[in-house]
Amino acid sequence: MWCGPGWDALLLDLDRELSKLDPLYEIVQVKEKFGGLRFYSVIESNPTAATAIRRAVARAATTCERCGTVGHLVKAAMWRTLCVEHAVDHLADYGY
Repeated sequence: MWCGPGWDALLLDLDRELSKLDPLYEIVQVKEKFGGLRFYSVIESNPTAATAIRRAVARAATTCERCGTVGHLVKAAMWRTLCVEHAVDHLADYGY
C-alpha cells in the first residue's frame, strides 16, 4: 500500500464497509496516482462494493494525503492532493 497517512481514516472506513459485504475480500493494491486514490480489490461483483470504492476515491480527491484535512489537487513535479500548508511545502520541495 502506498499513499500518505492523511488517507488512513478513509481507507479504514472503506475496509470496514467492504468487510461487512464480504469478510474474505482481498485488497490487491492501494496507491496514490496522479494525486488520486487507486483501490484494487477482489470482491464479488457487488454494486454496493463498487459504490463504496467510488465514494472513498471521491473523498480522497478532497482530502490532504499528508494530514487528512481538506485538500486540493496540486502539481509541482508530481500531482498530489494536499491542504494549503502541505501544498506550500510540496511546491518548495520542487523549487516553486
